[in-house]
Amino acid sequence: MKMLMIVFRDSIEDEVEEQLHALGVSAYTRMDEVAGVGSTGYSQARYPGMQDNTVLLTALSDDRAASVIEGLRRFHDETGRTRQAHIPLHVFIVPCEQAI
Repeated sequence: MKMLMIVFRDSIEDEVEEQLHALGVSAYTRMDEVAGVGSTGYSQARYPGMQDNTVLLTALSDDRAASVIEGLRRFHDETGRTRQAHIPLHVFIVPCEQAI
């Protein structure tokens, strides 16, 4: 089992959720207004250099995780080419074991 930590700028929230829905991901934990500093672009946020992000956590089987990652990678790459800009989306994989 894998835990995917999907971190993205609030500005692409609707697009990311649409992609997750299309990929069959319907269960996740969501953390809104997560502040961060990074090099993924300009943001008018509370403090200079701060950006509002959303973090989604979803636990998936290894096969499902691979499929979702591939779908999000396609979205990231295709959207970046279309907009000719970096897309503020990151996906991290964490080993996951359910305890309860």
